[in-house]
Amino acid sequence: MKKKIVLIACFLVLMTVTVYSAFFIFSPKTNYGADRGLSQLKEVVINDSAIRNAVITIEEPIQYKNLQIFPLTGSFGITDKTYVTLQEAMERKLVEVDETSNVNKLSLTNLSDEYVFILSGDIVKGGKQDRTLQYDIVVGPKEKKLPLASFCVEQGRWSQRGGERVDGFAVSHYNTSSRDLKVSAKKVRSQGDVWMRVKNQKERFQCTISDIKDTVYEFNNASVSSLQLALEDSVLVQIREEYTKAFAGLQSIDGLVGLAYAINGEVYGLDVFNNKLVYDLRKKMVDAFVNEAISDRDSTKLGLMAAVDDVNALLQKPTTKPDMQKLEVVNSETEFETEVYGKINRFVTYDSRLNTWLHLNVIRESDEMAKQSESEYIINTEDIEQRR
Repeated sequence: MKKKIVLIACFLVLMTVTVYSAFFIFSPKTNYGADRGLSQLKEVVINDSAIRNAVITIEEPIQYKNLQIFPLTGSFGITDKTYVTLQEAMERKLVEVDETSNVNKLSLTNLSDEYVFILSGDIVKGGKQDRTLQYDIVVGPKEKKLPLASFCVEQGRWSQRGGERVDGFAVSHYNTSSRDLKVSAKKVRSQGDVWMRVKNQKERFQCTISDIKDTVYEFNNASVSSLQLALEDSVLVQIREEYTKAFAGLQSIDGLVGLAYAINGEVYGLDVFNNKLVYDLRKKMVDAFVNEAISDRDSTKLGLMAAVDDVNALLQKPTTKPDMQKLEVVNSETEFETEVYGKINRFVTYDSRLNTWLHLNVIRESDEMAKQSESEYIINTEDIEQRR
């Protein structure tokens, strides 16, 4: 008798769920954000002469839980030059990335005839400490012993780890997964600040996992301070895979030139490329967005959504005078421009050989980061003549 009652109860619950699911699936979708351009396609012209008024269409976002990713479509300006990503170059052994025993400098030799593109924030694993690379850099064919500005993302270790190379680095599977960590490396340029951002994000990862698993969770790996090993944590990988499956559709979008992303209803940042590099980098970029969404998960904001107009607002260059503006010669192939407008940080990378832009990255830093005064920013480069 009890078994029969349980079966009836389960049947009623199943029927209730089915009815409600059918209602939400087949009923007309309510466009809650129509007045803000939430789900409307929008073709915009970027008001920045540096990138020659690129025309971008902001597509409808794909959303999963607290993360929205907006595909940006358009056309490329650089069509007759190809670049190999750092990840592919390392996997194909086209380059050697060597330890220098200087925390803030590595060395790269290009063994191939390819142009290699390093995305700012790329993490290289191994050496005496895992590092993240500061600049976007185009590495020319057969370039030897190119200095790479870097920051340690693993405080404490200064020796070989397991069977890894201590004199060099073998892989680059991840990019830094926090907007504030990116800003810290690209603008603040303080090793102590980078370590603080790494520590903060790892703590947030643990809090999120503890909340999801309903138990206290701590990373347990060979180097407790390593961001790289935290990103490889099996539980975090499982949660990340749940997200990334939802964004599989990004792989089939034609005309993709970039991605914008929002977490908890706020647009955090965007990337636009002037070359098909975006197709090779999108997985690494999406993984970084997902990692940040996990670390910044706020159960009270899961229903919040950013709008297409919010993305456009970040895409457009502010009309006010920048708080800081720098144009730096990174190497013979690359120039890197930084412009700061309060919380908005715009980074433009130029291919010097082609005399044109290659990558636009815009980051809206968090309120916490913005509280730092300008006097705390450490810029170790000299002003040079502005491009415009």
